[in-house]
Amino acid sequence: MPKLLFRNAHPGVALVLVAVAALLSMVLNRLMQQPISVVLALSTGLGAWFLNYILVYRSRYLKMNYLFGWLWFAAAFALCSGRQGIQWHTVGGSIAAAAWMALAYEMSSDDRSALTRRINLGFITGLLLLWNVRFSYFLIVSLWAIGWGTSRSGRGILQLLMGWLVPAAAIATYRWTIGGPESFLAWIAPLQPKLEWSLPSIGEAVLAFWLLMAIPQTLRAAVSAKRSKRHGLYLSWSGILVAVVWRIAHPDAATSGVLAVFATPQLLNLQDYLPKYWMRVLVGPSLLAGGLLSVFWG
Repeated sequence: MPKLLFRNAHPGVALVLVAVAALLSMVLNRLMQQPISVVLALSTGLGAWFLNYILVYRSRYLKMNYLFGWLWFAAAFALCSGRQGIQWHTVGGSIAAAAWMALAYEMSSDDRSALTRRINLGFITGLLLLWNVRFSYFLIVSLWAIGWGTSRSGRGILQLLMGWLVPAAAIATYRWTIGGPESFLAWIAPLQPKLEWSLPSIGEAVLAFWLLMAIPQTLRAAVSAKRSKRHGLYLSWSGILVAVVWRIAHPDAATSGVLAVFATPQLLNLQDYLPKYWMRVLVGPSLLAGGLLSVFWG
């Protein structure tokens, strides 16, 4: 059973995670008749390991095992299957979101000064514009996240904005001076919303069902969990909201990898606190099944 296997903290399980994620990504893309190289398949497996590594050790509440990486892959599998399968933008977008989330987790840490944490979060948020200008949406949730562990003061907001402005201004200046106004306008053009609506795929519907199930568990954690866990779940919901708005405003956007990252803390919490054991067991397999059904009937 994957849930029990990936709860094992033995380093050898990491190899199993990489191999299983790589194999299943190849199977998914073959079924969808989408190209996938061995390098991309292995990168998907390594991405699952990396997300597990960077977020488990930064979060201060996720358990020390490989279940996070497995559930991320299962969510990405469900979200990608109705469209383009597992592609480079899926893995790259996930790693970018995980890097941002790892720094956002530090907002509740007392190991570094508040100034350093705010500057770092703002800087990485601005640096993500190199990947996609639509990561500008992360600035909104970053302004909310800086209140964890420190006061959400005007000075704190300015510190985060200054950190963001350095890479953002550098990228914009490079686009304008090297590529000209046309290059700059082409860079910011993806921010224009299209606001088209389409029915969710089966995999997306399955993930939405589990996220609805997660709402009562978040409310439960709000009154009984430790501070680090509460902050992690709140951050997860804020990221989910950003990813959903991104998806609605830009139907052409490849947001599956980003949404999978933010949804995974909720899935991991469900694995521990769903009232029925059989429901806990079904989380991962149902996402994989939803992805496969989307291939044939999506």
